[in-house]
Amino acid sequence: HKAEAKCSCEEGFAALSEQHWAEHSYHTLLLDWYLDGMTGLEFLSKVRAEYPWVRNMQVLIISADEIDDAAWQECVALGARTRLTKPMEMRHLQAYLAEVGAP
Repeated sequence: HKAEAKCSCEEGFAALSEQHWAEHSYHTLLLDWYLDGMTGLEFLSKVRAEYPWVRNMQVLIISADEIDDAAWQECVALGARTRLTKPMEMRHLQAYLAEVGAP
């Protein structure tokens, strides 16, 4: 699998911009729960509201802490399929990517 890491929310939003997306579409968003200045839920909510061309992108949430049920249900409503707890085992990530058909 090919991966591209982004170190800030701004870099993440730039990678999902319509112009960048036309050249580098992504199959899966691996999204940490704790980001600089917002949560994974806030990031995902903004992506779904402002970046409609990525609506079919798979979303996997990762976190070192438990995500409360209400927040997780909001993530699911926004298209998150699963969550993994850090530290995560590579076999779990590989199984998820295989399940969603990642290239």
